[in-house]
Amino acid sequence: MRAIYQMFLQYLPSLICLSVTTATDSSCVTRRCLANYLVNQDVVTTQPQSPNCSLNVYLREIDYETIQVDTNRLIFTSILRITMDWQDPDLTWNTSTYPYNLAVLPVDDIWVPSLAVKNAISSTSVPYSSDLVVYSNGKVKYSFYMLIDVGCEVNLFRYPYVVDSCPVFLNGWNIDGCGINLIYGNVSVMNKDRGDWYTISVMWKKDSYDHVYLWVTVSIRTFKPFVTLILPSLLIMAADIFSFALPFEGGERNTFKVTLVLSFVMFLLILSDILPGGNTCSPLIRYHFTVCLILLVGSIMQSMLVSRLAEDGSLFSCSIPLWLKCKCMKGTREEDKEDCQNVSSEQQKDAITLNETTNGFEKESPPDISLKQIARFLEDIEQQERERQRTKGFAYKVDKICLWIYIGLLIIYTGVMWYMIEFYVCDINHLNF
Repeated sequence: MRAIYQMFLQYLPSLICLSVTTATDSSCVTRRCLANYLVNQDVVTTQPQSPNCSLNVYLREIDYETIQVDTNRLIFTSILRITMDWQDPDLTWNTSTYPYNLAVLPVDDIWVPSLAVKNAISSTSVPYSSDLVVYSNGKVKYSFYMLIDVGCEVNLFRYPYVVDSCPVFLNGWNIDGCGINLIYGNVSVMNKDRGDWYTISVMWKKDSYDHVYLWVTVSIRTFKPFVTLILPSLLIMAADIFSFALPFEGGERNTFKVTLVLSFVMFLLILSDILPGGNTCSPLIRYHFTVCLILLVGSIMQSMLVSRLAEDGSLFSCSIPLWLKCKCMKGTREEDKEDCQNVSSEQQKDAITLNETTNGFEKESPPDISLKQIARFLEDIEQQERERQRTKGFAYKVDKICLWIYIGLLIIYTGVMWYMIEFYVCDINHLNF
């Protein structure tokens, strides 16, 4: 008996502590105790298991917002705020023991579904809060953000007048029937009018393989690209047309046209990063700049040729008379040199006579100078002046004809561009990835 009594005294403190702990545990019915009870279960960090090896996850609310559309790399950036719920039978409790219908648990200590985007280049998920809500029947409610970069070949054929759609394949992990099954709910648009691109609509769609995806339709605001890209090119082309009013004598027009060409080239170099990238439907604005540059270069070449034509009446030879052409024939063809050497002695004599006659006017005219030589000299001067005026008039006519041809080409180009924008259709398969 004494041995039993000593053993009782030895274990008495332990029995007292055990009874106190039991009493304390049974009396702790606060939400914190409930949360600790749920978190301390070893099974809540894994996916809930079911006989069919899958779990239904309901996407109750999806708030969508378009962040950016990169027209150079063709990357579509968006952000989604998703609210989902699912049933976890291991997170249930008896409301008679814990008189609460819901509890707040840490996200890091509870299993949550992981969503993926099939056609994403990159995606990042961030919890809306560090906690989630669990109901007494095992229903878990969780909200988080997804930042998604999707490779989308936006149809930029009519840039900057672009309205197109991109798919966002939002799905869950599922292999051989095990994983999660998404049940899609409502989707709405947040901040649709923010930025250069605004969201027109977002809806759920299904392809021929019963794959469900978000179909996002966006449009660009045309004011900024029109002012920075199209309007400057139109103004430069208008300035080139009005430059035909400048006289081509003296090189003023040629200098102005060279300045226009250099300005346009510099304009393209500065805006090279803003121009949309090429894809299946290459943007018409690239062809627009190419045609404008060709027309500007053709205009300056025409102006130089007309200036040459007004100077000597020919595009490829020196001026008349022939004996003066010899000054331009150094280093040219042998046939031209022979022509210079075979200049008639009559023309050379006339030139000498004209020089002597001119010198004779500076002093008293000798009595042997005939009046025919003086008349001949004056007639030559008058004939040269008439020839100069005729050549200049012919050059002005050619310049006017070139002006109307230039305007006609611009009208034809405008008609072709209008037809391509209004009637030509360039299709892109956005589901081909």
